[in-house]
Amino acid sequence: MIILSTVDLIEPLKAYKTFLKDEVKKNAEKYFMELAKKSGVDEVANSDTVKKYRNLKSHISELNKKINKIRGMWTFFIVFSIVLLVIGLGFIGYGDLLQDGLMKTISIIITILLAIGLIVLIVIRLSVIRKQIKGLQAEIEKMKNASDKLLNEACVQMSELNSLYDWNIPSTIINMSQDLIHMDKFLDPEKFQYLYENYGLKENDEQNVSTVFVQSGEIYGNPFMLCKDCRQEWYQRDYTGSITIHWTTYIHTKDGTRAIHHTQTLVAHVYKPAPSYDYVTYLLYGNEAAPKLKFSRGPSGITNKTEKQIKKMIIKESKQLDKKAVKALMDDDPNTNYQRFGNDEFESLFDGTNRNNEVEFRLLFTPLAQKNLIELIREKEPYGDDWYFTKNKMLNYIQSYHSQRFNYVANPEIFIDYSFEDAKRKFINYISAYFESFYYDLLPLLSIPLYQMHKSKKYIYKDLYPHNVASYEQEVIANSFNKDVFAHPESDTKAILKVNTEAVNGKTDIVKVVAHSFKAIPQVEYVTKIGGDGHSHVIPVHYYIYEPLEQENYMAIGEKPSSRRNYLEALNGDSLRKALLSLGGKGDNVYQRGLFAYVLHDFTKNASVESVNKAFASNAVGNKKFSAKDLFLNELKDKYGDIDDAISRAKSMAQNSNIQEVEEKEIESEDIDVEGVDDDEFED
Repeated sequence: MIILSTVDLIEPLKAYKTFLKDEVKKNAEKYFMELAKKSGVDEVANSDTVKKYRNLKSHISELNKKINKIRGMWTFFIVFSIVLLVIGLGFIGYGDLLQDGLMKTISIIITILLAIGLIVLIVIRLSVIRKQIKGLQAEIEKMKNASDKLLNEACVQMSELNSLYDWNIPSTIINMSQDLIHMDKFLDPEKFQYLYENYGLKENDEQNVSTVFVQSGEIYGNPFMLCKDCRQEWYQRDYTGSITIHWTTYIHTKDGTRAIHHTQTLVAHVYKPAPSYDYVTYLLYGNEAAPKLKFSRGPSGITNKTEKQIKKMIIKESKQLDKKAVKALMDDDPNTNYQRFGNDEFESLFDGTNRNNEVEFRLLFTPLAQKNLIELIREKEPYGDDWYFTKNKMLNYIQSYHSQRFNYVANPEIFIDYSFEDAKRKFINYISAYFESFYYDLLPLLSIPLYQMHKSKKYIYKDLYPHNVASYEQEVIANSFNKDVFAHPESDTKAILKVNTEAVNGKTDIVKVVAHSFKAIPQVEYVTKIGGDGHSHVIPVHYYIYEPLEQENYMAIGEKPSSRRNYLEALNGDSLRKALLSLGGKGDNVYQRGLFAYVLHDFTKNASVESVNKAFASNAVGNKKFSAKDLFLNELKDKYGDIDDAISRAKSMAQNSNIQEVEEKEIESEDIDVEGVDDDEFED
């Protein structure tokens, strides 16, 4: 672990490039090799199996190319012969037209020869070539069977290692690499209460917003939350309808009357409200420094500009800021107290001119902070200036375009592979990319020395938090279930899940989960338009109205310090599965990051949660023994419902070297909420 000194924190960007980046990568490799050692995987045997498998796959690909080449070549010959045959028949007709006997005779002979050649080609195609292709296809099928066996063998060789991947791996490696940033296992209720009472963080009670991911932690005691929300909003959707009309007009010419036929497509538009769903990732950071200050800034737009263009932009922006300062000085509005900062480059590139407190702004952005932020804004790699920074009193919000595209969930399934070398590369690359993306979101905050100097005072909890699990985490876990578990069965849209703790049973929260979604009901609106024929025409436009739906269910959730492997073993035993099924339904459940949740189809059954907790704690598997491969397949079967589908998905995961493509709730929009908080929060 690197112990960061005060000198290191002076230039946090330099610290990342100089040693933090390499330290995280080194520890990622160390962590992976420790898992490999614990699993007992035979690297050499796996490498040999993978090599044989890939050689077979390569050979199969070459044989398929050969088949396609043969088919293409003979298709060309046959088509070419048919063309020549048609040309020959044309010459025969031409000879008849010219009454040229010699040409006609030559054409007939050529045509007969072409016809014979075509017949020969077809015979060869149906006998020799077909036999050749069948032979190649049989060879391919044989190789496919052999390659499937090799893939299965490779998966078995890697199964123990694949079963050891757990939640929180990136957090664990980041914590062991440095002492500045501490990542939590999950957002504990005490930390949320601290943010709520001391910094003014609100409960996530917006009915159109549901939290799907949260990673909490602290920097020198100052808390942060990396969140991803699913947000439902409304927009005016453009529906179109069209009809085609026909009419005839007549014109008089010297030869008489001539009819002209006309065709026109009439298009009508109808705009109706429709729900849209976007995913937004943001970093929230609490710090008591400059507690009254509010401002916001967005990307400067200089990332793709030359130095000459940047200087020109700074000069132009500085003139605008001079005018703004004069205007603020001359008017009588107490809210417009903007004053020039004395650093044209910083103010032009960082902005923040909508600040409400000049004294605290200057206190925060010292010359060193300005230097660090200018350097960060000018940094073109890896992301450029792609971040928004909003300060609302003691809460700071960072949103960046690169974080909208990165998957921070770190589901253990993304590391699964059939190849040891590929798994190692994928593991190290993901951890490095995770830290880079996350650290660059922290950099605007780390670049401000006052934030690092201002360490959070010891928090004394006045009252116990009323729940075992923070509401943010309750929503995250609810969103981790299959989407049809909580959604209304008639839903035609995504469901926004909201939670409310109804009861506390020991260390387990009984939570009501309300799914808000919409049913699309077809409608028709008739629009009248005048066509080119001078008549009015009615155009039907089909659209949907969205009827709100609500579905209530219950979920039990509590902390269960364990591991993914232990959870799978418990789930495959008799005791836990029977206890879950006794609650009604299919026994739907989720375990991640030390939190265990399961569906209660009847609120009155909350008294039965103790039997589930005991079954989980006992880790009772009876007399059954499960291999790592069986545990993983059973996990997928529980998730997707069918063993064949589970096997197919397992192979797909093992073969998939692109971790961003593994099934997660991927980002569907890169839209960024510029403000980071509601507009009304900026009102004094």
